[in-house]
Amino acid sequence: MGLEIGWYLRLGRQEILEALVAKKSAPQVEGHVAPDMGYRMEREERGENVLFRFTREKKTPDAAAD
Repeated sequence: MGLEIGWYLRLGRQEILEALVAKKSAPQVEGHVAPDMGYRMEREERGENVLFRFTREKKTPDAAAD
């Protein structure tokens, strides 16, 4: 059974988004994270699972002008 990830999901305005996935699916999550999506990704092993924590990056006034 394959894993399909839809990055078209609308994320709320929360600062932190967490996802708990099976270890065998973790590389698929890591491989589909775009560096410019506006979140910093952290990975934490939790037994047979991996917790991914996506923290919204703060935009500086200078970055908004780009």
